[in-house]
Amino acid sequence: MEEGQVDMIMGTCPKCGGDLQETRQSTEVQINEQKKIKMPELSALKCISCSDVYFTPSANQEMERILMREILNTEIDELEKECRSCSSQERYEELLIEIENLRKQLEDIIENSL
Repeated sequence: MEEGQVDMIMGTCPKCGGDLQETRQSTEVQINEQKKIKMPELSALKCISCSDVYFTPSANQEMERILMREILNTEIDELEKECRSCSSQERYEELLIEIENLRKQLEDIIENSL
């Protein structure tokens, strides 16, 4: 189904009371001040009257998994940069432990999304 293509009416808009139609929609989400990610097209309901978009529960779960992966990858990258410029052995070892813990969390998220 192409973006904007609709299947059938799926209820009414909580904002204006207009009809909702099933569609596929993508969106962009800001991770931090430098990083923005584009979500893939996901199932959504779009109001015919006011054009508000409501993602389905499964689409929201998928967006949450994608966001968590991106956030963890960003944190890992930042810690690795700090690790490369670290002058204290003790801090270096702490960073390695933090990185390993974040990688385990990332692996869990990836496994749970398969």
